[in-house]
Amino acid sequence: MIGAGARPAQICPMVSPGPCTEELWLRLLSIHGVGPATVSELLGRYSGIEKFARAVAEGHRISLRQADLIVQQFSSPAITRLANKRLAAYRRAGCELLFLGDERYPHLLAGITNPPPLLGVRGTLPLSDCAVAMVGSRKPSNLGITVAREWSELLAASGVTIVSGLAHGIDRACHEGALAAGGATVAVLGCGPDTLYPPEHAGLAERITSSGGAIVSQFWPGTAPGRGLFPARNRVIAGLAAAVVVVEAGPKSGSLYTARYAMREDRPVFAVPGPVRGQQNKGSNGLLLNGATSANEVSQVTEVLDIDVRAPVAGLVSPAGDDGMMFDRIDLQGRHVDDLTRELDWVPSRVLRSLLALQLRGMILQLPGNRFARTR
Repeated sequence: MIGAGARPAQICPMVSPGPCTEELWLRLLSIHGVGPATVSELLGRYSGIEKFARAVAEGHRISLRQADLIVQQFSSPAITRLANKRLAAYRRAGCELLFLGDERYPHLLAGITNPPPLLGVRGTLPLSDCAVAMVGSRKPSNLGITVAREWSELLAASGVTIVSGLAHGIDRACHEGALAAGGATVAVLGCGPDTLYPPEHAGLAERITSSGGAIVSQFWPGTAPGRGLFPARNRVIAGLAAAVVVVEAGPKSGSLYTARYAMREDRPVFAVPGPVRGQQNKGSNGLLLNGATSANEVSQVTEVLDIDVRAPVAGLVSPAGDDGMMFDRIDLQGRHVDDLTRELDWVPSRVLRSLLALQLRGMILQLPGNRFARTR
């Protein structure tokens, strides 16, 4: 579903003198071997897809890599059918299409080396350059989740867009923190825009798009999630942000890719230091030895980015009734749902209703293993 304020993909008229801009771009990008480098070269020579298409139609000499292949296939029936099939799939998914060179394409992402030529966007992608990527482990500690939640809430309350990857653990906590502050958050997928991964985060994705944020993918509709796609997804997470914060990461965490991509683009990278024993913080602590800045407080991030921190206002009123009784039994370390059900002597539906209400208010968050903890 497209969130409020989003513009749908351009619709080709039923009667038209020629293909619409989206179809022209999709034709080009559907040609095997055409990628970011070719698109950047095209924009430098022709300034837009329409001028390029006109040059092809009029038989002008095309000065691009793989020029012969592109000219041969650009208007072929097979490529035209494939482009229209993909355009229809984007529309069914409720996506807006953003192409490199478009004024709506994110400026920060456009500034990296070989940015993705196409983004499928569900919701509203904020155009502000005031964005911070917050990433980390899928299996974090309770402290890691608390830090991720609190920092993202403070940043979002100060007008910062929080960028993350919709994964379990730190990613989810960061998205939740931004939403609790009434701010915007962007989730970048490692699959097509019509596929949600993980599927159990469908509710979170809906809240993101309905709250002024966006779900973003650089992959074609129908692309299933795969391990080989996540490095490219992590590169987009880094590219969409002015800085990256790694909250907690093991030695093989994908968030380390995000940090390294940001470093290559000369963007600030922060790591929250943790205990040296064990694997939980080995990756994030390692970043501190390789150029990342240590951050013990969110103010160390905001000072570098010149952001004035404002306290979040969401969830400050104490809950009453069932929600108050439930909240009184939950602590910062986390309580299992079975223990809460037994202590309160409630039926499961009543327990889940109260837990959901407290989550929506940003007062608690769900931990792995059906445990719930206070956010502050």
